[in-house]
Amino acid sequence: MRAQFKDTVVDLAKSDPRIVMVFGDISVYLFRDFWQQWPERFFNAGICENTLVSMAAGLSSQGFHPFVHTITPFLTDRSYEQIKLDLCYNEFGANLLSCGASFDYAWDGATHHCYTELAMLRRLPGMEVMQPGSKHEMDVLLRSQYANGKPSYYRIAHDEHGEAFTPEFGKGIIVRDAGADVTVVTAGPILGNVLKACEDLSVNILYYHTLKPFDYDVLARFRDTRILVVHDAFGLHEAVMELPDLRVRYYGLPDQFNCFYGTLNDIRGDLGLDPAGIRQAVVNRIDEIQVAANSPTGAVAMVAKSPVAVSELRDAGTKNWLLNHSAFAGSAYGKSLKSQPLGFIDIGARGGVSSIVEPIAAATAVLGFEPNESEAQALRDAHAASPVYQSFDVRCAAVAGTTGTRDFYETARGVNSSLLRPSDSFASRYQVPGFAIENISSCQTDTLDNIIFEANESAAPYGEFLKLDVQGAELEVLQGAGRVLSERTVAVIAEVSFCELYENQPLFGDVASYLKSKGFGFYGFHAMSHRASHLRHLLNNQNSAWSQRLIQGDAIFFREDLVISRPLKASFRARAVLTCVALLLGYYDFADELHNLNSGETVGQKQAFLELLEQLASKSPRKGPA
Repeated sequence: MRAQFKDTVVDLAKSDPRIVMVFGDISVYLFRDFWQQWPERFFNAGICENTLVSMAAGLSSQGFHPFVHTITPFLTDRSYEQIKLDLCYNEFGANLLSCGASFDYAWDGATHHCYTELAMLRRLPGMEVMQPGSKHEMDVLLRSQYANGKPSYYRIAHDEHGEAFTPEFGKGIIVRDAGADVTVVTAGPILGNVLKACEDLSVNILYYHTLKPFDYDVLARFRDTRILVVHDAFGLHEAVMELPDLRVRYYGLPDQFNCFYGTLNDIRGDLGLDPAGIRQAVVNRIDEIQVAANSPTGAVAMVAKSPVAVSELRDAGTKNWLLNHSAFAGSAYGKSLKSQPLGFIDIGARGGVSSIVEPIAAATAVLGFEPNESEAQALRDAHAASPVYQSFDVRCAAVAGTTGTRDFYETARGVNSSLLRPSDSFASRYQVPGFAIENISSCQTDTLDNIIFEANESAAPYGEFLKLDVQGAELEVLQGAGRVLSERTVAVIAEVSFCELYENQPLFGDVASYLKSKGFGFYGFHAMSHRASHLRHLLNNQNSAWSQRLIQGDAIFFREDLVISRPLKASFRARAVLTCVALLLGYYDFADELHNLNSGETVGQKQAFLELLEQLASKSPRKGPA
């Protein structure tokens, strides 16, 4: 395309003596023909890019048509003030032609990458902005605009899209009108990858070579479709968004520097802007239509390669729905779980292992503890009859803060049995017959640290996510798991009490304080239990649960130092597990915060995961007093 620029200018200069070339030490040898014929109209000012633009303004003021040419970031980023004031403010015409935009100079790193200039220059009054995608477009647009008296920017690329269009300045091109529900909008050479990606997909394709003035009329023809802007720069998406009431998504560059070196195609592949990455983004957009069509509300459901909406899967309690969702499965988090299952420990598993991990059951290794042998065996039998988890081990053991022999208080309601003696005062005051002691037996206790590390199980993944429901003994269990908490655990969900259900039991504040000392922050409650009374059904009908006393809650604690004090030192595995658990517990904003710390994904993966987060958040039930 740069060679075409030279050929076009040389041809124009034969009949227009007002054409003057101003170079910044780039392409000087390429234009030797021009210099040999018209040396008095050829200026190489060296690496003084600000001066190049100011020179052009002066030449324009004297009736010349200057052509300024150098590397993109030096011509636009470095010289933005001169373009703004010397050219645009004074309304002087000039032709600014860059080379090496976006990642054309892939091997030279961030100093030579430039992907913001289209958006920046579009904001300047009177500026014309063009991104030709082929040498033919370069030739036609340059001949059309070079002498119009306006500051005009031409983004010259190293590659071409390979299509034969006859461009008209300021007009978009409908490459394909399939009458489809999705329209892909793109600009410049990346159209080539878009066409390869959409070869057999039913989508409309709209192409732009001129970003200012922008052709809103052709875009408006597709305003009833869902639009996906695919672009390897900023500027096109912003232009599209200026037409109101569109349903638009941007698939392009992340909000971060690209520190990946290689060729242009290497970087596009890393960013997900190769044909395969673009295809996945387009398929995701198509799938949104299919999901919305099946939704009873007709709402947009942003999922990728999923036959049912995320909300429907979640509400139906479908096991493994998150693990099987393509946006999650294709993410680094899903891949981490597939390479090593989530190590989940359920202490107090009577009645069934917590359903919290069912959305990723097939990638979960469960280690459960239940001190009653018959209850433990019932859990084993249930899983053997219908295997769900990748591995499942339930042991008849009482986990505590020390190793030894303890009294175990078996109550009328089995789930209230505890290592701590039930409080007669609580049972009497609130008329809770299930707390009546029916038997006191002896049991062997052990600490979690001893079970996991000293019992030759250090190689197992157990302990990344802890769930505790041990009827008042949560704090001592945690105190006996200090090493597990420090070396493995990233999330804890523990039943905590706000009054003494058991004699001398620690309360919520004690548990929260201990976990804080281990680097965990309290984030909220997964469920809460209030005082039961004969008025409860009336109070609930009035949605006034907060008028009842709060008795217990399942408190959620996340490993906060992975985000705040040492995010860069944290292992990716730790953040991946933490992100997964945040999703499982409905903390989508926290999952998004963690996701933004992950630099190891392509743009396509990040966008797909973001869409999953958005849908989960939009479909999440409102939480209030309950």
